[in-house]
Amino acid sequence: LDEAADDVIAACTKYPERFVGKVYLSADHVEKSLAIMERGLANGPCKAIKLWISQLADGPRLDPIYARAIDLETPILQHTWIKATGNYKCESTCHHVVNAARRHPKLKVWLAHASGKWEESARIVKDCPNVCMDISGGEPEAGIVECLVKHLGPERVFYGSDIPGRCFVVQMSKVLSADIPERHKQMILGENVLRWIA
Repeated sequence: LDEAADDVIAACTKYPERFVGKVYLSADHVEKSLAIMERGLANGPCKAIKLWISQLADGPRLDPIYARAIDLETPILQHTWIKATGNYKCESTCHHVVNAARRHPKLKVWLAHASGKWEESARIVKDCPNVCMDISGGEPEAGIVECLVKHLGPERVFYGSDIPGRCFVVQMSKVLSADIPERHKQMILGENVLRWIA
């Protein structure tokens, strides 16, 4: 955790016009994570949190991290997926995120990968205004962006690449080929994230 924080803080400090950093935290190391939040977020250049898959998103061990994130008005990027073959032991789904978001209504949660099953996930999170979804990862199936915009509105949908596991162009094609207004594409491709981390 320290090494990752050092790398990200150094890059964001050196190139603030190019990078928006996230601190990498784990519910297995709450005290260490809280210290990194102070160094990287409260007193540093980072703007968001990325959680390690060490605890389900609605697990109580995350409460101190959530409380400090709320204090700092810092969003949390939460890996989510619904696997046909079954998830890892502590791999969250959109259901876990919704539970946490309802318990902490001031917490801003950025649900990664549209939880894999994007149609189901969009319907599940639509009534949680403190949850947004990104389109990173997965195949560039037609209809993903349109479905998310329909259920969440264009302001709660983010572009995401999932680089280096995916290609920027393939992931951008989900947005660029979507049957939505050009204004909504601009929001999804960058404006929404900038507003979310402001």
